[in-house]
Amino acid sequence: MPFTARLNAVPIPMGFILSQFTQYNGMGDQQKHLKGFLAQMTITTNDMDIYANAFPNNLTGVALDWYMELPPNSIDSYAHTVDAFISKYNTSIAKEQDERALMDLQQFPPKSLKDFHEQYKVIVNNIPIIDNKIAYMDFYRGFNYGNLKKHWYWKHH
Repeated sequence: MPFTARLNAVPIPMGFILSQFTQYNGMGDQQKHLKGFLAQMTITTNDMDIYANAFPNNLTGVALDWYMELPPNSIDSYAHTVDAFISKYNTSIAKEQDERALMDLQQFPPKSLKDFHEQYKVIVNNIPIIDNKIAYMDFYRGFNYGNLKKHWYWKHH
C-alpha cells in the first residue's frame, strides 16, 4: 500500500461500515466519481484520513492496479490521494458540449435507432443548459427512418 505510517495508524471507529458505491475502473469521468465517493463517505464520517484509507476500496481493475503500484509512503492524506488520482485520470473528465454537437448528430445506416438515441442522450446530458424544444428538433432532424420519422414528429407536435 502507498500509505505512510501515519495514515496506516489511523484507527477505524468501531462499527464503521463502508458505504456502498460504484467502483471506478479507470473509465469514465473521475470528477463525477470523486463526487459520488465523497457523497457516500459523508454519510458515515467526516474524517479525511478515513476517506484516504477507504479510497482503494472504491477502485477496481486497472484503477486498483495503478493505485496499488504507487510508491510506498507516497500517500499521507486524502488530498494526496485525490491529487494522484486526478493526475492519473485527468483525460477521463467529461467535456461539456453545446447544442452544436446535437446539430451534428445524424443517424445513418448501419447506426440503429437505439444507438442513435443513446448517443443523443449522452450529448444532451453533457450540455449544461439546453432548451428542450431545440433538443427535440435536433433529435428529429438527425433521425433518419422514413415513415417512422413522420410518425414520431406528428406524435410529439
